[in-house]
Amino acid sequence: MRKIHKTLSLCFLPLIVIAIGCMPEDPEFIRPIPVISPATGITTTGFTASWKPLLGAESYKLEVAIDESFEEEFMVGEMPVDVQDTSYVLKNLNVAQSYFYRINARLRTGERTDYSNIVIATTLGMPKPVALTASKITPTQFTAHWQPVVEAKNYVVEVATDISFSNTFFLQQLVTEDTTVTVKDVLKVDQNYFYRVRAKDGDVQSDFSNVVHLMTTQLTQPVITEISNTSQTQFTVQWASVLGALNYSIDITSEPLFLDSAGFVVQNELISDPEFTATGLKANTTYYYRVRANNDQSFSEYSKVGLVTTGALDTPVALAAGDIQRNEFKASWQKVSSAESYALEVALDEHFTQLVDGYDPLLLDEPSIVVTGLQQNTVYYYRVRANGLSAQSTFSNTIQLTTTQLFSPTAYEAIDLGSTMFTAVWSPISEAETYRLEVASDPGFLTVSLAIDNIADTSYSVEGLTSNQNYYYRVRAEEGANYSAYSNIISQRLVALDQPTNINASNNTYTGFTASWDVVADATHYSVDVATDDQFNTILINYQGKIVNGTSINVSGLDAGTTYYLRVKAQNNYAVSDYSEKLMVTTATVAGPTAQQPSNVSPYEMQANWTLVPDASSYLLDVAIDSDFLTMVAGYEEVSVEATHFLIDNLQPSTTYYYRVRAVVEGYSSEYSDTVTTTTDVNPILEISSSTLVEAEDLASSVGVDRISAVASSEQYHIGSIEHGDLVEYEINVQSGDDYTVQFQVASANGGGIINIFQESDLLGSVVVNDTGGWETWATVNTTITLSSGPQDIRLEFVGGAGMLFNIDWMNFIK
Repeated sequence: MRKIHKTLSLCFLPLIVIAIGCMPEDPEFIRPIPVISPATGITTTGFTASWKPLLGAESYKLEVAIDESFEEEFMVGEMPVDVQDTSYVLKNLNVAQSYFYRINARLRTGERTDYSNIVIATTLGMPKPVALTASKITPTQFTAHWQPVVEAKNYVVEVATDISFSNTFFLQQLVTEDTTVTVKDVLKVDQNYFYRVRAKDGDVQSDFSNVVHLMTTQLTQPVITEISNTSQTQFTVQWASVLGALNYSIDITSEPLFLDSAGFVVQNELISDPEFTATGLKANTTYYYRVRANNDQSFSEYSKVGLVTTGALDTPVALAAGDIQRNEFKASWQKVSSAESYALEVALDEHFTQLVDGYDPLLLDEPSIVVTGLQQNTVYYYRVRANGLSAQSTFSNTIQLTTTQLFSPTAYEAIDLGSTMFTAVWSPISEAETYRLEVASDPGFLTVSLAIDNIADTSYSVEGLTSNQNYYYRVRAEEGANYSAYSNIISQRLVALDQPTNINASNNTYTGFTASWDVVADATHYSVDVATDDQFNTILINYQGKIVNGTSINVSGLDAGTTYYLRVKAQNNYAVSDYSEKLMVTTATVAGPTAQQPSNVSPYEMQANWTLVPDASSYLLDVAIDSDFLTMVAGYEEVSVEATHFLIDNLQPSTTYYYRVRAVVEGYSSEYSDTVTTTTDVNPILEISSSTLVEAEDLASSVGVDRISAVASSEQYHIGSIEHGDLVEYEINVQSGDDYTVQFQVASANGGGIINIFQESDLLGSVVVNDTGGWETWATVNTTITLSSGPQDIRLEFVGGAGMLFNIDWMNFIK
């Protein structure tokens, strides 16, 4: 840096002296001096030096130093610098440093002025950091974070246990060049801590940042890693080491809730290493264990509860029963090492829920015993388990056996057969005291008809049975409380009445018929069933087991053209025969008419015709617009007609219709006739001249209106049933386009409405219809419309309130 001296030119001083001393009469010449302004834009590392412009100055020399002597060693950067402007921005300065600056100006004459006044500018101090939330918090350490400060060379972190950072609770002070630091070593588990940060650059330092609070975590819950060395009396449990733990406490108990102190084998035992071997345990016993970590400030939550079952005693192997008698047998099994005793269970069921008294269980020193006091011919089950090492083994396999019993008799074919009785016979058993006889109507003896006990003989007469019935019987021997298995089963059928034969039907009508059959010997009456199916699942209520004293019956109240089934059986006071063969009878069917082509077909009506059906009281007529008769013409579904023709009106021109008819005889209807298809005539185009009367019913199409006959006004038809939103269309041919007055012959008994006249979407005119006092009290209303010449469609749309609005008989077009 160049050294600048603040001395005046030596040659200039004499001139001043001379000017002052020698020429008092001339005006004094004053050299201009620049004026420095206060510094602006001051930051931590710079500011803007500025000055007032000097008249006649070509440039300025700026000097900036850290000492007001402006010696060369105190100059800043590349100082001095020449500046053309009246300001200069200084950068890369030191934080919180005072700087001195001055200027002189170079005039256009080439001379330099004296130095200006000196201005002091001090850069701003070090900014304080912003401390951030701690991370990686564990029981004994955490990581502190803060936002970087550009001007800082390093940071000082202070950690304390109170928010005021007093000496008593101050822990440590850390210096780092990074914006993060890990605090550890002196921290405690589950403890509140506070930290703050200040930024530094040599001796320059910021204020402390905000304070961040955190709490170290508790000791973590131990995690069981392995169970090993499991035997009948011990096991070893191991777990993962817990950071910060000084030791561990372990509980081992046979009680899963750790509530009963009597169940604890180990309780709160302190262990330094993460494993423990429990000894002196019971065999075949489930133990529950848990561990928690400790240090001198805190302890963790217990680990998850684990369980382990010590090894069991060897399970005995039960051997097949021996010496099986009617009331006892010998049970035996293989010996088990370490067994001190055995527990024998004997039961009546394989699940051992019905234990035999005295064997529930019976403790034994030896591996066999004779089991006594049993029932004969009874299934028994037994099993055994070993006891020892303060435990017991699982049960052995189960042995099943059946005690012996009396021999079973042999049943023979019945003797002394009758229609309601027989005598059962069987072989004797030497040890038997009595016998039991069972008689049933099914071979499985699900329904026992008779059960006779204490029969001393080997035969028995069974009476009061039903003839024509299969019976089954069996017998067993008895001796006190003991009894044999049942004998073989004998089947016997008792003789019954003959079944009726030669079933015939006569006098078949629409609603009934007469059935008859041949006489059955010894029968006093007959039982008749009539059903609609051949399996007789649906029997008519009035003909279910209907009693008939003769050999015929008149069946009535049936449906025409329907198939029925009849069966009959003979009966007397003692017996019933089998059912007869089934009789199938179909009641008479009503013949259907033949539909014929219609007559008097016009655009709006036709006469339907069909052939005569004898005895028909009426006919049912259907008219539809489809051949499947899914869309019926309104008012023409099952129309009752007494003649063989009917006038169908209120139709649409050029439309295809279908009709069919059924005959009704004695209240029963026949099948449908064939279907007749007819298309109504095309409605002629209405020629409109200077004065033309158009009947309202001569429409081309309509929505919602009816064509009604017997009009007093014109003695032809009118259109009626007109409601709001209905419409009609007419095809006309106007001879000469012009204005026309349209008159409407109308009648209303419901307040009337409005007739709007359209040609396509154009409204030609409207006319109001008032209440005329009756549906055939006619009045004339009119309006004027403009019609173009040629063929065209005219549409009338009807507007009004609820219900029918009015009737229209005719329209008159007047030019």
